[in-house]
Amino acid sequence: MGTELLRMANNDDKRSQATRGGCSFDQLCKGECNYVCDSEYLADITQADTLQEAEDKLIKTINELFDVLKTKTGKEIEAFYIGKTYVQGKEKYKERKVDLLDPESWNKEGISSRWGVHKEKEYGRNGMIVIAVITREQVPKGVASKVKEESYTLALEQRLLHYYQITKGDERLHNETFTSGGTDKKDSDGYVVYVAFSLSKDEEERNIHEQENDEVTDSIDDEQT
Repeated sequence: MGTELLRMANNDDKRSQATRGGCSFDQLCKGECNYVCDSEYLADITQADTLQEAEDKLIKTINELFDVLKTKTGKEIEAFYIGKTYVQGKEKYKERKVDLLDPESWNKEGISSRWGVHKEKEYGRNGMIVIAVITREQVPKGVASKVKEESYTLALEQRLLHYYQITKGDERLHNETFTSGGTDKKDSDGYVVYVAFSLSKDEEERNIHEQENDEVTDSIDDEQT
């Protein structure tokens, strides 16, 4: 298991939050449903020389985060979704530069927008964690002249989807297609890869969920009669 990630999670409440609007990883583990955007939990792909090396680091980060979530919450990862979106440097930061080690320099409009979608889904109701940020500097030098950071981000997302769905056959993955889609803004300063997830329900949560489903069914039946 990711012992270093677990150590950071145990000390997470002692550090200032790296983002406003989201929450700390410790708060997420304690039950808050929100997104986490913290440099301490980003995969270090700054030294990755190839796409494969970057993919391996992202897979390692996802698996370690899932292990820590299981340890801290006592619940299994029931479902997850891998996606990407854009980030822009805040205007108060000169040259609108995205500092990889300082999420405070990011405008998180794209991240909060994606969380707004995923939190309504069964696969993402418990949280969303940003696992990597990609700017021009993260594109391996060997391909940087031909591939921009947006395309590199899309490639990483697709590699992760293929790994979990085809190589591992992980039925918890809820991405329905391999369609790359877009990243919302073409003039962004950087892009992020994230994972949204839902945890297994305990007995009380299952009872509430079943009751809510019964109420919806009864309401539909009443409308049809």
